[in-house]
Amino acid sequence: MPLSVTIRDFAEAAGVSHQTVSRALNGSGAIRAETRQQVMDVARKLSYRPNRLAGILRSKKSNVVGLVVSDIENQFFAEIISGAESEAAARGYSLILANSGEDIEREKQAVKSLLSLQVDGIIISPAEGDQSYLTQERPDGFPIVAINRPINSISCDAVLSQNEAGAKLATEYLIAKGHRNIGAIVSSAHLLTSRERLAGFRAALKQAKQLIDKRWLGYGGTRTESARRAMQAILASPERPTAMFSSNSKIAEGIMSALHENGLKHR
Repeated sequence: MPLSVTIRDFAEAAGVSHQTVSRALNGSGAIRAETRQQVMDVARKLSYRPNRLAGILRSKKSNVVGLVVSDIENQFFAEIISGAESEAAARGYSLILANSGEDIEREKQAVKSLLSLQVDGIIISPAEGDQSYLTQERPDGFPIVAINRPINSISCDAVLSQNEAGAKLATEYLIAKGHRNIGAIVSSAHLLTSRERLAGFRAALKQAKQLIDKRWLGYGGTRTESARRAMQAILASPERPTAMFSSNSKIAEGIMSALHENGLKHR
C-alpha cells in the first residue's frame, strides 16, 4: 500500500477517471450511486485520508480556531478553554491551544504559528506588554477576539469581566463581616484588570468611610511565589490587616502560603 494515496491512485484502483473520484469524495457533481459507492469502497481499502492542507487552500477555510491564553495553570483560563472547546465543537470547529505564560514574546510566536497554520480566527488573552506586533502580523479582515484584557493596538472585539464591580462586591463582603483593616494584592500596576479591581476595592472602602493603609497594598505579579513575597512584606508591617482582597486565584494561593509560614490561619 502506498504511504501517500493520490486521486490518480484512486482512479486506477477504481477503474474510473480522476474527475469522477474527486466528485465522489467531495460529494459534488452528477455521479451514479453505484459509482460513488465503488469509489468509497476503494477509499476504505487504501486507507485514504484527504489532504487537509490542499482542502484549506481550495476553500480558504480550515474550521480551526486558535486560542492563546496568558496562564494555562490558572483555573480561570482552564474554564475558558473548556467553554471555548465546547462551543467550537458544537459548530464543527477544532481548537488549537497555546500558552504565552504571561510572556509577550511567547504570545507573538504563538500567534505567528497559528496564522501559519491557516486558522480561521484567534482568541487571545493578552499578556502584559505591547501587542502592536498584531498591526503587522494580522492579515486584513482576519478575526481576533481579546478575552480578559483588551488589545488597544488594533481594533477588535473583546470579552471582559466586570472587574471593578466584582472587586467592589468582594470587598463589601469583607466589610460586612466586620473587617475594618483590609489589605489588597493585585497583579500589576500596568494591567487594566489589576487597575480596575484595585479601583473597585478602593470604592468599597470609600463608601464604607474606611481609610486605605498603603502599607497593606501590594503587587503580586502573576505567580504564586511573587504574591507570597508581597504578602510577607505586608505582614512585616507594625500593624497587620485582618482581611485581604486578592485579585486572582494565584495571588490568593500566595497570600495563604505567607499566612501559613507565619503561623496564621485563614478562612
